[in-house]
Amino acid sequence: AFPLESASPALCNDPDVVRTAAKNMESVLEFASPELRSNKDFVLEMVRYCGWQLQGASFDLKGDREVVLAAATNDPESVNFADHELFFDRSFLLRLARLNPQRWPFQDTYLISADKEFQAALPSRIACEGDPAPILSTTLRIEKPETSSERAPPEDGHQSKDEVAVLVESTLMSGRQISLKLTPEATVAELAERLQSHLTSAGGEAVQHVHVLLNGREEPLSPFDSNKRLSLFLSVC
Repeated sequence: AFPLESASPALCNDPDVVRTAAKNMESVLEFASPELRSNKDFVLEMVRYCGWQLQGASFDLKGDREVVLAAATNDPESVNFADHELFFDRSFLLRLARLNPQRWPFQDTYLISADKEFQAALPSRIACEGDPAPILSTTLRIEKPETSSERAPPEDGHQSKDEVAVLVESTLMSGRQISLKLTPEATVAELAERLQSHLTSAGGEAVQHVHVLLNGREEPLSPFDSNKRLSLFLSVC
């Protein structure tokens, strides 16, 4: 292996050399020759091997639906290197959502947050806007257990993740309360699934989805929030 960025132009234009370098560097394509970076067949081969190679593709290929979807198939996060004009293309976004619904790469979803077809493509226990479902006013806070005097503190001075819990307090409009305990690494989808499961087991009637009003917000969480970690919403006390 060698750093392609310091290689000669001839080597940077050699497909076999770039392929070999790609085994050791996920962004090697950006150091390849303009000819290779613009060669759709070669770029498709590279992004299928490692989605992050998309960042080195030519500008035109970063806007090519086939190339971007191939990269996203390998690594959904690689879509962030695509031409952002694609993010205004509803048909492309719907294909992306259906490609790997469990790993929807976007946190900001203002473009399509009210689109029922997208919400159906991204399965979640979080109800879609306007759907009839229980509404739970939910508060999250961190619980930190007392440190045992007999236990030596960690060398780095930080508390381990398994010692921290997220206390979840949810209240239905009827006044019924639900208390749960999760980890900061748990996702909104996991929270919704626990709430849905609790309501179904306790109420007799199956509950498929829930609306979650989190930490005093007026608008409920969207299905597009499903992959966000609870740590993003925590109020440390």
